[in-house]
Amino acid sequence: MNIQAMKRAYRNYHFWRDEEKPEVELKKAIKDLDKDFWESQNESFLEKQKDKIVDTNITSEAAVLKIRKEIREIAHSNNLVCSFLSQGDYYYISIKPSQINVEIGKDTGSIAVSQLHFHTKQFFYYEWQSALEWIQDYLAIDTASLIEKKRTLRKKIFVNYRNGEIAAASIKSLCELQAKKSGLKCTVDSSCLSTFIQFYKEDKNSEIEKGVMASNDAESFYRDLPQNPNGKRGNIIVLAQLRIYHKAFIEDPSFFMEFIKNPYKIKIESKVECKTFQSITKTPKEILVGDDNSNMCLSCAIGILNNVSEDYKTEFETSCKRGGLAFEEIHTKENNIIYCFMNLTLEDAEYFFGTRKIKTFIYIQKQYSMDKDLFFLDIKLLKWNAKNKAFEPSVQQKPRINDPTSLQSFFKIYNPDLQFQYSFTDLSKRFFQKYSWKTPSKLNEEAYVYLVNAHKYSGSARMRYRCRMYHKPQTWELENGLRNQYYEMWKKEN
Repeated sequence: MNIQAMKRAYRNYHFWRDEEKPEVELKKAIKDLDKDFWESQNESFLEKQKDKIVDTNITSEAAVLKIRKEIREIAHSNNLVCSFLSQGDYYYISIKPSQINVEIGKDTGSIAVSQLHFHTKQFFYYEWQSALEWIQDYLAIDTASLIEKKRTLRKKIFVNYRNGEIAAASIKSLCELQAKKSGLKCTVDSSCLSTFIQFYKEDKNSEIEKGVMASNDAESFYRDLPQNPNGKRGNIIVLAQLRIYHKAFIEDPSFFMEFIKNPYKIKIESKVECKTFQSITKTPKEILVGDDNSNMCLSCAIGILNNVSEDYKTEFETSCKRGGLAFEEIHTKENNIIYCFMNLTLEDAEYFFGTRKIKTFIYIQKQYSMDKDLFFLDIKLLKWNAKNKAFEPSVQQKPRINDPTSLQSFFKIYNPDLQFQYSFTDLSKRFFQKYSWKTPSKLNEEAYVYLVNAHKYSGSARMRYRCRMYHKPQTWELENGLRNQYYEMWKKEN
């Protein structure tokens, strides 16, 4: 074979392979229809089987005879084929084409029913009526809509490889043009039959180091996001996710030209699906820091001193202030003092309470979940484990921030006898009022940078940052009295 013939054969081989790709994708789409349908049926089907019927008057031998007869009658009444096999210690009955297989123990009367889409179900002989109900309810599932969807799917979404390529190129061009106009970025991932698009913007500050304020609820969401050039995930804000089917685009391109300009939440089967996160108009950093009216700190560590002397209290508070630990002090009727240390990292809190031999404390983090689009407080109760020589979480709650009783409710678990009447918002307001020379948003901005970067620094460097953050300017300091040089230095590392 000469060189030209070899090239021609190579081109023809790849051409036919490309032409087969839409068929392969269509088969997968049909399988996905099957999977989605049966997953949607699973809960209601199992709910019907919740209550079992028990026949206490029947023997295993009688149950075996009864169920063999009843299964044959069920098959015949549904115009299905029923085959029977006796082998070893078991009877085997198959109902076709429904692919229901029943295994019956000859001596024990045990019954095992297996079928497509659900796990094998085991029954005792005296539950033979429940086994029959299982089979009947499975056969009663209406698959007409599934069959129709599978039958018409080709007509709705199938395009040949060449037309799919043309549609994908057009969609990509439209998306990239729209992203450029809007000051956004986009990723476009096309297959033969559809294109998946994400509009997003970058945010260098959204990835919180060491999990200080990162939401676990968002982890699965972040895993699906595109990577930035240096390979890290989670430092982008997704505004919209779209899937556009190529055949629908070819048939009505004008609809999609307008839709891509202003995507909104919609799902039209075999045409377009779109999830929007338009509420995320700010970066996670901006959302967490808040404005001057939000008045809520980013974190808080709460510990209790019981029946302390005045001398110890004075020494304790002096050492706290010297270390730049800003706190709210709350006296209780039980002669205890609750100290609420604001905007500390968890590591700070563990070190601080550990050195003072306070064995339990509460740690609160203000968080925002992008995938659920809500604020919540991550509230933990940590207890000292003498064996492991470490604080370990024992209780955790994640209430929404707009729940004013969440902290009081948590205190009832922590210490039922303690009368704690403050919400986290109340504590934050009291705290901000003590530092009136800085706005709440400015305090939170500096605290955010501290929480993100503190793990990179020694204890003395952290102490200097905190002291400067809460320093009240003197008259001779003029404007420089408000300047936190550590903040200016640390924020460059974000």
